[in-house]
Amino acid sequence: MDKIKQNINGIKIIPLRQINDERGAVYHVLNSTDSHFTKFGEAYFSKINSGVVKAWKYHKEMTQNFSVPYGKLKLVCFDSREDSATYGIITVLFLDPDENYNLIQVPPKIWYGFQCISKQDCLLLNIADISHDPYESMSEGINSSSIKYKWR
Repeated sequence: MDKIKQNINGIKIIPLRQINDERGAVYHVLNSTDSHFTKFGEAYFSKINSGVVKAWKYHKEMTQNFSVPYGKLKLVCFDSREDSATYGIITVLFLDPDENYNLIQVPPKIWYGFQCISKQDCLLLNIADISHDPYESMSEGINSSSIKYKWR
């Protein structure tokens, strides 16, 4: 289970549009008319301090839509779905507003964690398709040593 691959079944990488001019910028993220839009549950920002790792998290039902409008973030996903063709695969993705301004859609039942890799803190936007439910998510329950990934 130590393979690192660019794609786990169900994870979507959607390039996002920016409109920049001398006054500032508009960062598009998600529209209800987008083909990858499912439904709206809640939206929130998570601030991650420089160098900090927040791992591991798992949702039984929630689809998440991540984007990073400020700073640089490393997102690591692990497929623990035994019925998946990408079972045991680790995907490492990078998000930032300059070089990798994308929406990463993470389906349910994927373990994930992230690390701020910029000198300044970063801001992660999550637009989830259901509201937070503490019984629907887990941050424990997996032996992190079974995920063969070393945060650097």
